[in-house]
Amino acid sequence: CRLLWEGEDPYSEEITREIQLGVYGRPAVEGEDQVAFAYPLYVLAVTWPTCLSRDFSTVQAVWMTFNLHLLMAGTILMKRIAGWGAKGALWLSTLVWSIFVYP
Repeated sequence: CRLLWEGEDPYSEEITREIQLGVYGRPAVEGEDQVAFAYPLYVLAVTWPTCLSRDFSTVQAVWMTFNLHLLMAGTILMKRIAGWGAKGALWLSTLVWSIFVYP
């Protein structure tokens, strides 16, 4: 997000240190996950809306809700593509299963 709003390099050591402070409360020690930004920049094409809020709890809740809706839509789409005629309890249990088996 800081790349978009402040033009900072997400791969810099300074940003990595700030991420470590946010995750661990201290700089990471040798042998520990450095939690550096490890994604290609085109990931921002999908995730930029999460930058609209600086409150992590809000962003996390919105992102999880978005993902759950995508899972439901994907399940419905796959049912239609496959021509599966499940109805009633089987269809409801399939929808519930698709949510709770989310990794």
